[in-house]
Amino acid sequence: MPKTIDELIVGLQSPEDLYDLDDLELVTVWRNLDVISISENPSFQWTLAAMSVDRGDITFDPSRMTPEALAILVAYLTSNITRGVYLSSPYAKQVAIGEQTAILKGRAFYPLKNFNILVSKDQAFGFVRFYAEELLSKEQLDDRAAEHLIKPEQIEKWWPDRDAIYFYAVRDFVPFPEIKKIEPMEGAQVFVENVKIEKAESTEPLGAQTRLRWDCSFLPLAKIEKGEAEQRFVLGAVLQPNVADQHGDVCDEVEIRKAAHGFMLACQQIGIEHRMENPALRPVESYIAPCDLEIEGAKIIKGTWMLGTFVNDDDAWAAVKDGRLTGYSVECFGRRIPLSEAN
Repeated sequence: MPKTIDELIVGLQSPEDLYDLDDLELVTVWRNLDVISISENPSFQWTLAAMSVDRGDITFDPSRMTPEALAILVAYLTSNITRGVYLSSPYAKQVAIGEQTAILKGRAFYPLKNFNILVSKDQAFGFVRFYAEELLSKEQLDDRAAEHLIKPEQIEKWWPDRDAIYFYAVRDFVPFPEIKKIEPMEGAQVFVENVKIEKAESTEPLGAQTRLRWDCSFLPLAKIEKGEAEQRFVLGAVLQPNVADQHGDVCDEVEIRKAAHGFMLACQQIGIEHRMENPALRPVESYIAPCDLEIEGAKIIKGTWMLGTFVNDDDAWAAVKDGRLTGYSVECFGRRIPLSEAN
């Protein structure tokens, strides 16, 4: 029998406690984040989102989610989903605004049942996932025209020799806070393996949260001596305690540890210039400096989050060596608290 919210509150003392919950209990957690004290822990947020998406049995309705819950879900999907599903105009926008609740395809595509970025031409609208395909005759498609909004003459033009078409009903659509610009798409496509988002994330508050960024440098500890293979490894400071970033924001050691642990528990994804993650960039070391250190002549403050990354990408590695990539930049959702109130 699913736990009540009071029972859940008592039992949720760490992110790991989420693993003991069934799907209905996870839904209850999503609906009651405002009364769960640990819900502001980044590790908790990312574990909740990862479990809810990866299990595959929970459907999300953004219209019934609080701004805080929606921000957590969008942040997780943004960090983990790079593949896009392409719909020609005006169908992508119609799906995004809820006018169109199904799409048609000439063949079965398993990835449509997973989250993809909904894209069209030079725009990305959010994340979409569909129910399993239905193979429908053209007569059956006529009966469901209000769902897919594709006219019979268009169906005949696209699939003249087919007696049946695959019908995919929209399961859930999770919008970006704003429509994003992407590299323009050319030609007929179904999936875009790595959507290149050109427009930076909005820094305006979303509900009670704001997207924050911290920029720190790394030490390119690369073995490039003559006669030796390059290790393609970089090590650097991700967050330093009480060191202001370019926006004047600071983190203390407690928050830095939460962020570092949350990254390892639920993310472990790295991209370039705040775009989607690059699977060729793999974190291989992550630790909190236990004391003041000196590495390759650089001073490391106690409590600094250090991250080592293997760079198995030729372009990225070239950018490291010639100084175009010089450090890590953290992107996350958080709450700004004036320093006068922090203590």
